[in-house]
Amino acid sequence: MEIMDGKYYHGTIESKGETIEVTLPTQEDLDGTLRYFNTINQWQAGSTYALNTIINEEVMKYFAGDASLDETVDSIQSRASLWISEQS
Repeated sequence: MEIMDGKYYHGTIESKGETIEVTLPTQEDLDGTLRYFNTINQWQAGSTYALNTIINEEVMKYFAGDASLDETVDSIQSRASLWISEQS
C-alpha cells in the first residue's frame, strides 16, 4: 500500500544512462493480480526441477565420499538421459 500511496515513488529510474518514467500500480492493478492468483490451483516447478534434483542427489554422494567423480558424472548422465527420454 505504501508504494501505491507514493511513499517510495521517485517518478523515474535510471537504466543504462537513460531516464525512464515510472508509473505506480493502482488499486485496480492490485485487485486484478490478486484475482488471478486466486484462480491458480496448482503451483508446479519448472522442468528443470527434476534435473536439479538428480544432480543434487548425485553430487551429495560424491561429497560424502560414496562415489568417485567419474561415477558421479556417469550417474548424472545416465539418470538425466533416462528422465529426458521419459518426457518424450
